[in-house]
Amino acid sequence: MEEENPGYKVNAVSHEWADLHDKILINASSNTLPDVARLDIAWVPEFQKMNILVPLDPQMGDFNEVAAKLLPSAMSTGMIKGSYYALALNTNTKILFYNADALAAAIIEVPKTMDEMYAAIKALSGTNANGSRCGA
Repeated sequence: MEEENPGYKVNAVSHEWADLHDKILINASSNTLPDVARLDIAWVPEFQKMNILVPLDPQMGDFNEVAAKLLPSAMSTGMIKGSYYALALNTNTKILFYNADALAAAIIEVPKTMDEMYAAIKALSGTNANGSRCGA
């Protein structure tokens, strides 16, 4: 990265995700915020309201070029009052997957509700064929 951007020095600092929010708040109170941070999108409105974020679109000369390569629906989550305060570098979702063979062997239909899912987990809990503990 530094080779592509002479004159800039990157000092990458890693924090445990669970501690990052509080560390940013502490840094804000002591005026020692990082120049760039990877945040949870849910924190952006809070930090913007505290005036510890700057809008990216007027600050980045290539903002439109960069933003055009990112998912528009994800980018919309970083917009507050007509300005972008975040780049949506990735998205994630919670998914549920299941072992169709395990359900079939236990004569359990694929769960369609949370209650059915919990009941299936309870019914399938125990030790699998490999001797590993599984389930709740």
